[in-house]
Amino acid sequence: FTITTADEVRDKYDSTLGTKPLLKSVNVRRTPEVSMLLSEWNPENLELAFMGTKTNFAQTGAAVANYLPPTARVKKGYWFPLESVGGSAQRRGAITLVTVTGPAGAPVYAVTLDYLVDATSGRIYVVPSGAIADAASLEVDFTFPTITGSALPYVRGGVSNFIEAFVRVIGKSAAGPTMEIEVWIASLSPDGEIDFFGDDYGEFRIRGRVLADETNHPGEPNYRVFEVAA
Repeated sequence: FTITTADEVRDKYDSTLGTKPLLKSVNVRRTPEVSMLLSEWNPENLELAFMGTKTNFAQTGAAVANYLPPTARVKKGYWFPLESVGGSAQRRGAITLVTVTGPAGAPVYAVTLDYLVDATSGRIYVVPSGAIADAASLEVDFTFPTITGSALPYVRGGVSNFIEAFVRVIGKSAAGPTMEIEVWIASLSPDGEIDFFGDDYGEFRIRGRVLADETNHPGEPNYRVFEVAA
């Protein structure tokens, strides 16, 4: 966590001398800003990273017989999802009892040799060397579970126009005192790209502009800093 102060100043120089010395410098605008490097990929942090809102995935489990994937999606080396009727929602979470066959139950394709199952995301992979041809007509039987409550949280990305938050940080440096910072209102947004295929520990940055709160904190509208311990 870091905090910086950006000042916009107006300078007045003496035009009567050749050296044009600076006579006065006046601060006309001050914008404190905060920056956070986060490494916890929990839904609350991802709301900030993706300017989204957290919610919970829900589905009522059932056994599906003879699901017909669109033939255009059946292609060697590609995945196709196990969706509801009309393709409106993909089934998720511990998909079990999967069988893949041709029309009317024949031929019966073999898992691993002809197809793979991503049980968590609810999808089927067509093995390139297997017997399932491109654009083949398939029938898939499978069972998917009921998911309720907070069992599968996710973030609706890009739906928040702005996120304002109270920010409180207690930081302990490698040397020196322990400091506590309270920012009354920070307008937060992601700072830079988020890499899903990085070769380092997953991290993402959040930045924020400090908004003045004169109403609730007269005399200290931006933030305050305490030394908690030496």
